[in-house]
Amino acid sequence: MEKMEALAPPERIIPPDNVGLLAGSRHQEIHKILVALDLDDESLTAALSGGYGMVITHHPAIYRPLFGLTEEKAVTRRLTAMIRAGICLYAAHTNLDVAEGGTNDIVFERLGLMDKRPLVDKESGLPIGRVGRLPAPSVLDEFAAFVKKRLDAKGVRFVGDLYKPLENVGLCTGSGMGYLGLAQAAGCDVYLTGDVKYHDAQAARDMGLAVVDAGHFATECWMAEAVCQYLRREAENDGVEVEVGAFRGKDVFRWG
Repeated sequence: MEKMEALAPPERIIPPDNVGLLAGSRHQEIHKILVALDLDDESLTAALSGGYGMVITHHPAIYRPLFGLTEEKAVTRRLTAMIRAGICLYAAHTNLDVAEGGTNDIVFERLGLMDKRPLVDKESGLPIGRVGRLPAPSVLDEFAAFVKKRLDAKGVRFVGDLYKPLENVGLCTGSGMGYLGLAQAAGCDVYLTGDVKYHDAQAARDMGLAVVDAGHFATECWMAEAVCQYLRREAENDGVEVEVGAFRGKDVFRWG
């Protein structure tokens, strides 16, 4: 927990959010940690069968209020299974998005962008996204194909002028269309995010800003391996014997 809070301080969140230790005891002795994007049936099975004592996720399993811990709902069924098995659950969400080395920086580096600067949320003052520059100008369909390849996305959607040269790229992993205006103000030619709605795409088109939707999963699944590598390095530096594994998971969507 100390290492995760050093990477992504829990006070640096975009409200509303729910981060930190969500189940278990901070004093529990653990020997194996599993890092995953979500706590779903697949990652839970991996944690239970693999003998993990702690699961770290990006998306908080407890986000909205719970009014019971029965096994009738998927979320509470998973939580009770973890509690019975003595597995701690920890989440780093928007605090990992804004963090140096967090989800946005991971995608920034995968795309080989240059001249990084923050895309700052006006209300919190936190860098919710990133702005960078392509090594060479591109056009929208070429850039979309490049994003699909580099993020191993099942598919991408895009809107904008197919012939306008693109150089300045804004990005916000996950659901980032709420920051479209910030991207335009930052001088972006194209904005990369996920979960783009129809009318938001229309608004982007009318603003003259190209948008690439690579999906929520494809823009964030890379955090599992990155956080895993970070914790392994920290454990080795501190002489701590703990095994850390990454569970990438699968996109909830099927693509036709």
